[in-house]
Amino acid sequence: MKLTLKEFVGQLAYWYKKYTESPHFTQYRNLEAGLSQKASDLGYLEKGDLLWIAIWGSDEKRHQLGTLIYNNNTSESVVAHTRQAVQSLSSPKDALESLMLIKYVGPAYGSKTLRCIYPQEYGAFDIHVRKACACFLPTMEDRETEITGYLRFLDICRSLRNQVTVPGPRPRGLWYVADVEMVIFQFAYEGGAFKAD
Repeated sequence: MKLTLKEFVGQLAYWYKKYTESPHFTQYRNLEAGLSQKASDLGYLEKGDLLWIAIWGSDEKRHQLGTLIYNNNTSESVVAHTRQAVQSLSSPKDALESLMLIKYVGPAYGSKTLRCIYPQEYGAFDIHVRKACACFLPTMEDRETEITGYLRFLDICRSLRNQVTVPGPRPRGLWYVADVEMVIFQFAYEGGAFKAD
């Protein structure tokens, strides 16, 4: 199924409900609540937090990413880089680049970490959403173009959030960027993709 963004905006509530029925939803909501609060209270995350993000993102089973991150970074470096990311949240490029200084953290897991730290303005940039949004993204050949692609993806999420007319799932009926991203993820996971207007 291929939709324009304009066609898709009317389906956000439908795809969000479908995502809430997935086994990933409750796990993510608990992770988001704990890590966003921790980042707000302390201003950083720790190695164990990154391991939990990898487990939620399913890469721990397939690629042992969380274990690689945990074993190849010092506690001090993870705290320093996540602190820098938290301090840079107003600049998505800087926040993502700070997290990518952690060994074995690339744009996908850097974006998943940002999603957990500040879901109001960040979503995860995994293979499914990249595929769904391919017609709007640059060809991603290296880290620089992946970062550019992520910034473009955030623009898409924010644009959809600004256009949706049904109340969102957050307090006061708000939609967070993370909510819009999970809607795109569910749409993509079921074979959907976007086409240009």
